[in-house]
Amino acid sequence: MVEHVYIVDPEIHEPKGVAAAAVDKVYVSDGAGSGSWKTITNKGWENIDHAGAVQNLSNGVRTKVLNDNLGVTSLDYAALPNATDSIWDESVNSFDWAAAGLEVGDTVDIRVDIDYTVNTNNDGVLLELDLGVGSATTPTIILDERNIDQVGTQRVVRFISFFIGNSDILNNPADLYVTANSSGDSIDVSGWYVRMNPINPRYS
Repeated sequence: MVEHVYIVDPEIHEPKGVAAAAVDKVYVSDGAGSGSWKTITNKGWENIDHAGAVQNLSNGVRTKVLNDNLGVTSLDYAALPNATDSIWDESVNSFDWAAAGLEVGDTVDIRVDIDYTVNTNNDGVLLELDLGVGSATTPTIILDERNIDQVGTQRVVRFISFFIGNSDILNNPADLYVTANSSGDSIDVSGWYVRMNPINPRYS
């Protein structure tokens, strides 16, 4: 009998459990001398669609942007397998990276879609994302800063990418804020699409 160590193709053995493994599964070791067949997930995404009313703004006041997640195109289509909830918590109008299954080192892509209505010429808008709210690490990302020449409505669509740099950012909320240059302006939120990019694959 040929010793197992000397077996070569085409007689070499398949991995343990391959006969019962579903298509596109991979064998993942457990670090304890065994393992199991799992599905690899390299990305996840959600679409958070707003169905509520417009928000009125006041001159120079940072106003938290609201999204009720009740729109017809709200989707948790491809959440990460270790997610415990949506990436958006509409009860407090904040992003929750940990609930979405993200970890330190992962990156996030967000496309924000908002209609901004101004009531004076040469008005402006500042749209910001606060990270790590309530923690010792509280960076702010400017998503959009623009001057609008004429009275009317302008669609603001911005796509940004950033990384989850530490546990403060991971485990604390992130909030969107808008600041108007004059009173009487308003925003009408369509929603945001979020793509999660794990630095390491997730298995399920």
